Amino acid sequence: MPFPAPQVPPVRSEPQPQAQPGEPVLPPGPGGDPLTRPAVLVGAGVGIAVLCLVAGFSIGRAHPYSGSRAPREPVVAADGLGVREAQSAAQQSAAAEEYRKLVEEQQRRDSERQAAQAQEQLSRSADEAARAADERARRMPFGGSYTFPDGLKVTMAPLKGYTPERNSWTVLPKDATFVRISIAVENTSAEEISLYGSGMLFVKDSDGNLLHPTNGEGEYKSLPDSLRPGAKSTLVESYGVPRATDDPFTVSYAHSAGTDRRDVLWSGSPEGLR
Repeated sequence: MPFPAPQVPPVRSEPQPQAQPGEPVLPPGPGGDPLTRPAVLVGAGVGIAVLCLVAGFSIGRAHPYSGSRAPREPVVAADGLGVREAQSAAQQSAAAEEYRKLVEEQQRRDSERQAAQAQEQLSRSADEAARAADERARRMPFGGSYTFPDGLKVTMAPLKGYTPERNSWTVLPKDATFVRISIAVENTSAEEISLYGSGMLFVKDSDGNLLHPTNGEGEYKSLPDSLRPGAKSTLVESYGVPRATDDPFTVSYAHSAGTDRRDVLWSGSPEGLR
């Protein structure tokens, strides 16, 4: 006997809210029921999230980040280290070059200073040698000549003996050899030479004692105040040299050329004039 078909209770459908006038009508859901607004919003959010994931995955495959950027970080660091090393080497090279220039400059200055000192020493030695040579030239025997820097040439003539006149106003040394001293002067320059301060003789015996002139009347001849170029004159004086010794005596003649004052010294013996 066949079994009776089971009875299915009727399904009661919930009343669905009706759209108000002016609102959009939502499409039905998968079961045929119309979708509610919250469901539509949730679905839209899920769809947007899925689209973002898909787009990101596609971009990552087209431009892989992990395979291109990660290995370059050490390369960049290595490049930076190389640049710093190159800069440091360049700075050291520049500093070494600057130091080399300073050393060369100091060496150049030292060489110039040493050369100047050597030149000064040579000049000083030359001046000393010239003064010594001039000193020797101004020390000569009777009859010698010397020319002063301004061109005045002086020459002592050979000694001449004479017999002085005896009178009441002349005091003659006893036991003496009487000599006549003549000094010829000549202006060898192109300028006039002043004889102011010149023309005075200093005669000393072998002991350094100053002898006084024994000029008689008409026996003394002085020099003019100046000499023109090429002019000549003669200074004449008489002295009594002690007869007790044959040691040489000296005759000194001084002349000033501006502030340069020098003397000429002749020396000799009166032997043979007694």
